[in-house]
Amino acid sequence: MAAASRIRRDRRLVSPSDPRVEALVVSLQSRVRELEARLADALDLRAAFQEVVRREVVALQSVPLDLDPPGPRQEGEGFVLAVLDVGDMHVGELVTPEDTGGLNAYYVAECRRRAGVLLDRALEVLELHRPDRLHVHLLGDIITGERIYAGQAWRVDVPLIRQVIIAEEVLASLIARLAEAVPEVRVYCVAGNHGRAGRPGEYHPSTNFDTLVYDLLERRLASCPRVRVHSPGGPWCVYEVPELGGQTHLLLHGDGIRSSLSIPYYGVDRASRDWGRTLGRAPSYIHLGHFHRAAGIQLPRGEQLVNGSWVGATAHALRQFREAVAPEQRMHLFDSRGLVCTHRIRLADVPDLQPSAMDVLEAVR
Repeated sequence: MAAASRIRRDRRLVSPSDPRVEALVVSLQSRVRELEARLADALDLRAAFQEVVRREVVALQSVPLDLDPPGPRQEGEGFVLAVLDVGDMHVGELVTPEDTGGLNAYYVAECRRRAGVLLDRALEVLELHRPDRLHVHLLGDIITGERIYAGQAWRVDVPLIRQVIIAEEVLASLIARLAEAVPEVRVYCVAGNHGRAGRPGEYHPSTNFDTLVYDLLERRLASCPRVRVHSPGGPWCVYEVPELGGQTHLLLHGDGIRSSLSIPYYGVDRASRDWGRTLGRAPSYIHLGHFHRAAGIQLPRGEQLVNGSWVGATAHALRQFREAVAPEQRMHLFDSRGLVCTHRIRLADVPDLQPSAMDVLEAVR
C-alpha cells in the first residue's frame, strides 16, 4: 500500500507529500480550466456563426428558374458529323484460349461476329444522333499479315490472300449497311504496319496489303451512290470539313509514334507539332490506332483520338504488359463546337475468371 501511494517521476519514487507534486497538480488544474474556457468560447462562436447563417438564409430571395433563351444559330451550327474509327482488325490473326489463359479467342469467325456487334451498336448511335454525314476512318492493320515477325505464319487462321478477301467482304458489308442509315458516307484510309509486304525496307513502302483491301473496297462500293472511298495510298491522310468551319482531321496508323507504357501522349504531341509545320496548320483532331488501347487525350492544339482493336487480349500483350484490354472501337460526334461526344463500342467482354465457391469445391473433390 505504501508503494501504491507513491508516483513515479523521472524513474524515482516521489512521496505524495513532496511539494513538487502539489505544484504539478495546481498547474494541471489551471491548464484544465484554461481549456474549458477556450471550449466555451468556441461553442459560443459556433452558435453565433450558426445564427448568422440562419438569418442570411431566411433573407435570401428565391432564384428565378427561367433562363435566357439561346442566341440565334450560327451558319453551319446545325451540321452534325459522325466519325467511326475502324482499325486494327487483324483479320486472320489466331488467338486461342490456351494462349491467353482463357481470356480471349480470336479467329475469322469471331472477327465476323464482332463486325456484327459493331454494326448493331453503330446503327444505334446513328439512330440516336441522326448525323448529316458519316465518315468511316480505316486506320490500318486491317489484315494481320504473314511475315511481320518470325514464326507469324504459325499464328494465323488463314493465309495472307484469304485475309485480304475476307477483310474486303467484311468492310464492304459493314459500310453498305451503315450507308442505309445516313445521307452520305465518306471513307478515308491509311495503311498499317501489318499490311506491309515483308520486313521493313524489303519492298516499296506503298506495297501494302491494307491498301489492296482499300482498292478492292473502292471498286466494290462504286455502285453505292452515297458512298465515296478516299485512299491516298500513303501512311497519312488529312481532310477538312467545310461545314464545320474548316475543322481538320489527320489520320495516322501510329506505328511511327513512340509511346511510354503503351500510351502515346508525348509522341502524338510531337507528331501534332511536326504535322502542323508540314501542313501549315495544326490538325484539329488526330485519329490513330496501332496501340490497341482506346483513349482520348487533349492537346494544346486539338485532341488525339486513339482507337482500340478488334482482337483484345493476346499472348504478347499479357507477356509484355500483363494486361487484357477488351476489344473496342469508337464513334465520335462533331458539330461546329468541335467534338461533342464519343461512344465506346465494345466488341466483346473480357471473361471473369474468378472461381465460384462451387468451382473450388469441385476442384477440392
